[in-house]
Amino acid sequence: MTTLSNEISTSRSTQSRTRKSPRRGEDSTIHWETVLAAKNRDELYAGFISWLGNRPRVFGAGIFVADDSGQLELVQHNMSGPVFDATDFLELAKQSAHESAKTGKRSLKRIANMRNMAMLALPLPTLDRQVHVLTVGVVDELQHDPDDSSLQTVVAYARIWNSREEHRRTREDLKLTATLLDLQASIEQADSLRAGGMRIVNALREHWDARAVVLGLCKRVGGRCRVVAHSGLAEVDSRSQRIHDIEQTLEECILRDRLTEFPSSAPGNRDCLLSHQKLSRELSAESIVSHPLKTSSGDVIGAWSVIDDHVAAVETRVQAFFPAASSRVADGLQLLRRADANPFGNRSRGHSRFRWFG
Repeated sequence: MTTLSNEISTSRSTQSRTRKSPRRGEDSTIHWETVLAAKNRDELYAGFISWLGNRPRVFGAGIFVADDSGQLELVQHNMSGPVFDATDFLELAKQSAHESAKTGKRSLKRIANMRNMAMLALPLPTLDRQVHVLTVGVVDELQHDPDDSSLQTVVAYARIWNSREEHRRTREDLKLTATLLDLQASIEQADSLRAGGMRIVNALREHWDARAVVLGLCKRVGGRCRVVAHSGLAEVDSRSQRIHDIEQTLEECILRDRLTEFPSSAPGNRDCLLSHQKLSRELSAESIVSHPLKTSSGDVIGAWSVIDDHVAAVETRVQAFFPAASSRVADGLQLLRRADANPFGNRSRGHSRFRWFG
């Protein structure tokens, strides 16, 4: 164990000799840039681990995240190499993380048979109830409490990033509401069911800058789903193979009765998405996200889908929008369908004779 201790000490002393001393304010600026540049929590945590890896007296850092069963899993770390493989460092880090998660406070565990080394753990703030814990191995002095300033700094910047992310989500929610109101206005002003469908798919395609948005409706509850609107197409050729594949995809979504995405984030679901997978292959599309159109009374009248070449950008926005907009758009389309079927209907272009409120 003394040899391992010397190996770590030698490694740290070498790093301290080769590392340039940061100018006043430079270290904080670099950390700020890491926080501001992070597009998601994974990037943020990777930046934190990278920053901690260059801190004096820190020989390893990792972040644990609780899964659905409550078990902590190491998602980001730099605790690798012969020193960590040959010791119980990782197990000790996990024990520290469990203790910190349970108490909600800092956990300190000294490394047995190794002088001046300890494992610190501290919960990280999150926007949800999921448990995230930061663990850091530090070189300390036995007669003093280990310096945890690096951990406290990371926690502070995590709070800043959370605040910025919450603000971003609020802006996205406002955009979603505005888009939904625009869709409602478009449906109200439509002359027919088909015109209403075209307004919807073209507006969403422009809003998301996606390759295509399609909308299909069933003539009756439980009936076949047919494409009634395809963004960018004035007419839908029901005999084309492309439209047939899209209809199969929409029906697959209706059968699943929930948001359906391909590629699926859950590996076990990929075998159940044969139609989505086929359409993705035929169109060379990177992402297909579909959702049933279900009225406020619970009747599924169809489905809509977004097809695009960029997975992350579309899925994040569509996954939030589809569930929120589905029932209102379905109710509006039902009113258009009834108006089309009414032989006494008399609507002039741009002026609907009905309105609904969600």
